[in-house]
Amino acid sequence: MPEGSDGFLFVKATIKDTKTLEKIKQGLYSNVSIGIDFNKIECNICGKDITFDYDHEHIIGSKYDEKTCYAVPRGITIQEISIVNVPADGYAKILTKENKDEKTFEINKANVNYINESDGGVQMDNKDFEKKINEIDVMKTDFATFKANIARIEEMVGKLTASVAPAIDFVVKHNESIRNEKINKILELRTIV
Repeated sequence: MPEGSDGFLFVKATIKDTKTLEKIKQGLYSNVSIGIDFNKIECNICGKDITFDYDHEHIIGSKYDEKTCYAVPRGITIQEISIVNVPADGYAKILTKENKDEKTFEINKANVNYINESDGGVQMDNKDFEKKINEIDVMKTDFATFKANIARIEEMVGKLTASVAPAIDFVVKHNESIRNEKINKILELRTIV
């Protein structure tokens, strides 16, 4: 996190859904939720990687020489931004509403850590966003095809099971008959002995 940062992640998101835009303008939607991923977590006091260091000497929230200790995620990647009514983090809000035209709105601030490309962050422009939407559409189509294929396979298995069932019954009855014959033969031999 750069020196002097306020610990916030600044995010610009273009909202194309006019119904959602209206709800934001009316103040019905004012909170966001951001899904992020990161490479590691550092201690801001000593700079040590504390991702899996549960016994680290500096305690998050404690002060050391007038400096508050906090965890700094590094290599942040934004996975998704959602508009929500009840955020997990009460500071994750739409703080600035910038009306460029009637169909767009910007969310300029949400409470997670500062992002910059040198730290591994990702910025998404409209072209990237459209690409992701297209990828999701392709995945939906692939999933629908996959579901249809599973349904066909289940149907084939059902037909195969129905056609094989008489043969299985015959083999079971035949094996039972052979077993009974052997038992009767053994009993017969015992009686003779």
